[in-house]
Amino acid sequence: MGFIGPNGAGKTITIKSILNMICYDSGEIYFFGRPSKFAVMENIGVVTDISTMYEGEWRINDIEKIIRIY
Repeated sequence: MGFIGPNGAGKTITIKSILNMICYDSGEIYFFGRPSKFAVMENIGVVTDISTMYEGEWRINDIEKIIRIY
């Protein structure tokens, strides 16, 4: 599934709100019948258009630290 629309339509803000990456002023987001802060990470995956991974060698502790940020 893609999320498309013109520049400035709010696509990024909507996705960041669903993923709890930003705080929003009002309203509620429900995903699979539960508030998104509880349901999203268990039920969906996200692929962004940029890579935030370093191309060197990684240890599992390094990967856990990066994933915890998101």
